[in-house]
Amino acid sequence: MARIEHVTVTPVAFRDPPLLNAMGVHEPWCQRNIVELRIEGGTVGLGETYGDEAILRCLRNAAPRLVGLHVLDLNGLGARVRDAVAEIAIEDPESSARTSKATLTPRIFGAFEVACWDAFGRHTNTPVCDLLGGRVRERIPFAAYLFYKFER
Repeated sequence: MARIEHVTVTPVAFRDPPLLNAMGVHEPWCQRNIVELRIEGGTVGLGETYGDEAILRCLRNAAPRLVGLHVLDLNGLGARVRDAVAEIAIEDPESSARTSKATLTPRIFGAFEVACWDAFGRHTNTPVCDLLGGRVRERIPFAAYLFYKFER
């Protein structure tokens, strides 16, 4: 079996130059939350998401609810995340697109879901791309950054 034994949520911050984006310019650091999900046998999977306080509270509220869940029970994962977010998230007319109840749930779910896939892939020694239907390409010829940076 591949049941979840323990979930740790760790907030981290690192320097990041201010970026111009649709919401303005962010602080000169970046906050993220790292999800470590341990399954039976000790295999660990990792996920991550934004690091603001609302998301951290929701992640921490959801984490203990996942213990005992099969790592690929994504419907069960979704139900537990929805319940955890509903307890914490309060709709606020001043909330941003990142912290509204409608966007918190998929952000929280996504962090745990990626950790689940990563743990299962490591547990079975199978690349996650193969678990999700197979590799589409070996290389990506071009990548772009989403935000503009100020000239130095």
